[in-house]
Amino acid sequence: MNPRLVALSGPLEGTVHTVTDGPLSFGRDPANQVMIGDSAVSRKHCAISQVTRGIYEISDLDSHNGTFVNGIQVSRTPIQHGDRIRIGTSEFMFLIGEDNGSSPQSSGAGSRGMARKYQQRSQEPMQWGLPRQSRQSLEPTQLALLH
Repeated sequence: MNPRLVALSGPLEGTVHTVTDGPLSFGRDPANQVMIGDSAVSRKHCAISQVTRGIYEISDLDSHNGTFVNGIQVSRTPIQHGDRIRIGTSEFMFLIGEDNGSSPQSSGAGSRGMARKYQQRSQEPMQWGLPRQSRQSLEPTQLALLH
């Protein structure tokens, strides 16, 4: 299992953040594991943590603009593979499963490279286990991050 968040939009677009031991905190403050430079994000905005083996939850840390999972504002809720998380103007997708090593590293990847990768793989069946509507609303460069 390799739980991770793929940044689909916002200042961190194209980056991948893994959820390891302890909570993964998000916010404008550099003390967070994931710092988001966005005025719509609180200094300490939210955190993702493992509740039990394979079960994760997101907790809003009394942020000013809220934390949203699949378009619904939450204070604390379990998250599952394929859930979309919005923090300020950024949107992330939570993924659980094996990472075959072809995803970009935390520093991200160039959009041309991602688009080229998408074109090469577009003939392959989609097997990410994402809800159908999530796959259909992704841009080709975002789909490439999921491979």
